[in-house]
Amino acid sequence: MLLYKKLNEIHNTIKICYSTLKTGVKLVQDFIARLNERSAEIVRIAAGDPTAVANFFVNTMCQFDLFREALTALVNAMAEADVLKKYGLYGDFAGASIRILLGYNSF
Repeated sequence: MLLYKKLNEIHNTIKICYSTLKTGVKLVQDFIARLNERSAEIVRIAAGDPTAVANFFVNTMCQFDLFREALTALVNAMAEADVLKKYGLYGDFAGASIRILLGYNSF
């Protein structure tokens, strides 16, 4: 009976891990697909194309809560003395910026 219980626990753990891994792989695939879709626009923004930059700012204003989150993280990072927290906040800023650029509302 003890062996059956232990095997059942292992099976449930593997099932949960598989489900989590499957969801993670799907999210990464979705991210790469969106990056491919938006790659031409990203190149135009990097090149300084005024229409692409303007379109990016319009998208930014349409996602104002996310924009505010990114800006707050950037300002807090510049003021932070602790290096670990500073780079964590820079990461939050970069993540929110990527979410805006790729059109994610949640991540």
